[in-house]
Amino acid sequence: MIIIRILVVFFSIIWFLITLRMDPPKKQKVFVGVVSGLLVFFFVGIPIIRALTAEKIEPIVPQQEFADTVGIPQFYKSLSIWVGMRPLVYNNVDFSSPRLLQPFKNLDEAINYPIIIQIDDSGQLLVSCFIRSLNGRVSGEIIDNEFVDNPGDYFDRNYSKSTVEVVGQDGIPVLQISFDTDDVMEIFGVFYFEKEGKNMLAFLGDGAHIVGEYKVAQERVKELSVTRIFEYPSKEKFGVLNPNRPIRTKEM
Repeated sequence: MIIIRILVVFFSIIWFLITLRMDPPKKQKVFVGVVSGLLVFFFVGIPIIRALTAEKIEPIVPQQEFADTVGIPQFYKSLSIWVGMRPLVYNNVDFSSPRLLQPFKNLDEAINYPIIIQIDDSGQLLVSCFIRSLNGRVSGEIIDNEFVDNPGDYFDRNYSKSTVEVVGQDGIPVLQISFDTDDVMEIFGVFYFEKEGKNMLAFLGDGAHIVGEYKVAQERVKELSVTRIFEYPSKEKFGVLNPNRPIRTKEM
């Protein structure tokens, strides 16, 4: 199409120039000039005008949804901690300084899994604890939401003011702690402990929990694993929420 336009314009100009050189009658000059001009206008002028006035069509990029940046309170007159499907109720809880929680005692007295919780002056939830991979082979540690031990960068973490999440290389969450301003904390994930010389696993998910020997429980845990709250990798998507995340409490 471009070649045809170029040829039409070229021959129109040649036709006009030849007509002028031959010194024809004035009416013929006018006719050839008008026709040549119209051809140049339709085949060159109009496409140029369209190109200059056309609106640029921007590609549609899915908008990323970010977690809320509003802080949460440090003090709670009454606090319910949901561990799986079972709540623990605490009164007059102050998180302005690090507080040691052992929320799994109500599942099994043998589960010794301390979690340190603090909320700083900006209302940021800070979590410190040990973490394990789903198969139990890789262990790591976070202090105030940051890794101090993460072999081979096996784990990744993402968080907002009220939520902290850790996932393994398989993308399955091994820890989720969500704080709601309605005085509710929820804890989900995979937690290892020893009992009577056996390696045990406690899994807490949406509407389900498993406590058993980890070799037996692993495959069942994969089937019931909870949905990620955030997008990953966190270096590129810090604070970006997973559009398919579970909505358990208020928006984080």
